Amino acid sequence: MPERLSTPINNPEDKNELDNVIAEEEAIGESVDNILRKIGACGPSNILILIGCMILNFGISPQTLLMYFAANDPPWKCVNSSRNVFCEHSRGKIFDSTDDNFQKRCSFNRSDWEYTTNSRYSIVTEFDLVCGKDSFAALANSALFIGWGIGGVFTGLICDMVGRKLTLTASFLITTLLSLACCFITAIWQLVLLRTFLGISTGTVMAVQYILLSELTAPENRSLQINTLGLAFTLSLSALTGIAYYIREWRHLVMFVTIPVLVGLIMTIVLPESPRWLYTKGKLVKSERILKKMGSLNNRDSTGYKLKPTIESNVKEKTYSYLDMFRTWSITMFVLAQAVGWFTNGLVYYALSLEAADLGGDIYTNFVMVAFADVPGNILAIYICNRFGRKKSTLLSFLIGGLLLGCIAPIPKSYSHGHIIRIVLALIGKCCIDISFSGFYIWTLELYPTVVRTQGMTICQISCRVGSASAPFIVNVLRNVWPPLPFIIMCGASILAALMGLILPETSGKATREKYEDIYTKPSNISLLKDESRPLMSDTDELPVVA
Repeated sequence: MPERLSTPINNPEDKNELDNVIAEEEAIGESVDNILRKIGACGPSNILILIGCMILNFGISPQTLLMYFAANDPPWKCVNSSRNVFCEHSRGKIFDSTDDNFQKRCSFNRSDWEYTTNSRYSIVTEFDLVCGKDSFAALANSALFIGWGIGGVFTGLICDMVGRKLTLTASFLITTLLSLACCFITAIWQLVLLRTFLGISTGTVMAVQYILLSELTAPENRSLQINTLGLAFTLSLSALTGIAYYIREWRHLVMFVTIPVLVGLIMTIVLPESPRWLYTKGKLVKSERILKKMGSLNNRDSTGYKLKPTIESNVKEKTYSYLDMFRTWSITMFVLAQAVGWFTNGLVYYALSLEAADLGGDIYTNFVMVAFADVPGNILAIYICNRFGRKKSTLLSFLIGGLLLGCIAPIPKSYSHGHIIRIVLALIGKCCIDISFSGFYIWTLELYPTVVRTQGMTICQISCRVGSASAPFIVNVLRNVWPPLPFIIMCGASILAALMGLILPETSGKATREKYEDIYTKPSNISLLKDESRPLMSDTDELPVVA
């Protein structure tokens, strides 16, 4: 028989009673989480599944910030034949985005200046998206996040209907076809349309891979596994920088970025279906088969484990809708405080990533450094959120990060060492936003009761994507109005999110909220025995869609 998690029993009567309980449990069956614990929480099967999900993440993540390079506005210079007064005094000088005279060209005739790159360098150079048309470049960048927000409404429903694996495979296939189609567009509106649909499929993949990993992992290891999966996002962005450095034409860049998507498509066939989803659908035999296969890979004897049968209740439970999230003023403020936090995370995270080109220095080096700020952020989030609680960790990260980004605004670009100071402040600020992003995700899961957790997370996801979609306009459009403005907005949004978060309760070490009425009550403490393994969710709880 497989080993059972237990504490030493010295009293014979207690031992006999425990044996009777064990025998009764084995006759009835066990939960998915208990079997996952017993077949090994960190065995070879778990490592292989994590690597597989990281490959999925690696293949799809570059799509999120691809436009940083594909929609880059390169330096310009005056043409030699120009008789413009400004050009006559600036003959041979190159103006990049960090120069105070970068927008000066908009007051010239189009024949007076030219790009320093060829016309196929980016969508900006090919379609001349400058001087009044820069909003089209921002829209092409935002389109993916707009689609992501639209897709988030339906992802959970589709995932629950057809399963995690089929949803992943279909989404990866659609992503591959749409990504390749972007290489052959002839007008900017075509790119915007394709990127919107690409956002729907990409957002679905990003969400379902986290759901699948969560449901194939024992509760005690979910935080570690999910944060490790987040590192694949950072690695993929670093790889994107390397590809973009050597491939300086945007259509070829899009084509090469599609290759990892093809690898991810193959990986979706290899990964197993979620045993938790199979269990909720009453497919116990298939679920047990997957669990036993995982156990055999971990060198654990799993032949004696059997899932308990699902119980269909004849009592009709009350169902809740999105309207219940705004039933009273207190609940509305409860939801709004979280929505502002998620909006700010999406806005600052992607705006700061896109703003790397305007920090000074080489755009490729800046992008890699800003991307790698995620690594310490993810690692620190694991420790800080458990050590100091969700509320303090998240709100202080918002406040510190916002203030640091606000300090970037008054630094003049003409200052000789200004770009170094700006980069250092941006890196620390990005690290703080990573901590708040991770902290708010865990915090929100614990704030919403089980009966409305899906609705609440969907509202938060939509808020986050609205913020993400706003980031390109803040960076590309408002920067042209006044260069410090993007950093002032990021600073203000972060401080606002920190202040509004004060009305939310702490949830670290508290019992999981279950009923709708729990929104009105302060979370109660939980008390666990030293050797007791208490699942965070029951097998019938829905896992929410993640970022």
